[in-house]
Amino acid sequence: MTSTYRSLHEYYVSNKERRTSWVTLAVALGCLTVLGVILAIAVLERPPPPKDHETLPGEAEGSTFTDQCSMALVESIPLHIKYKDNETFGIPLEQVWKHLLFIATSRVEVASFYWTLTGEDINVNSSSDIPGRDIFKEIQELPSRNVSVRVVSSVPTVKTNS
Repeated sequence: MTSTYRSLHEYYVSNKERRTSWVTLAVALGCLTVLGVILAIAVLERPPPPKDHETLPGEAEGSTFTDQCSMALVESIPLHIKYKDNETFGIPLEQVWKHLLFIATSRVEVASFYWTLTGEDINVNSSSDIPGRDIFKEIQELPSRNVSVRVVSSVPTVKTNS
């Protein structure tokens, strides 16, 4: 058997593996740097928040809705919880849903991890599902306005007809 090594403890060991690991490290650091720059630009270049956090875009007095797209911070705020006066909130989820369903003209497409608009969805009998029931009714009425509705959700765990 012939070998290029003279013994098991050959003094010459290829450093090709070391070069490969350095190249991999340099490429990874380069990618992370570029990603960081892109993220910094995205964060620093965002438009300023609206002065009144309680109104949806296009709802201010005297303004006309000309944009095709807008974005707003939305929160699912629990009912009947007292907060300090200086707490800052986004727009309540119910208000945004109703606004979106009201302005829909051709279609509404929803992708949701889970879908619980009524207490029956999770086997709960409570009046706290009234906002969800109202939204559900508005969704059901959309086809009568010639607005198509498509909802994609994860596998249902309780109810399949809501």
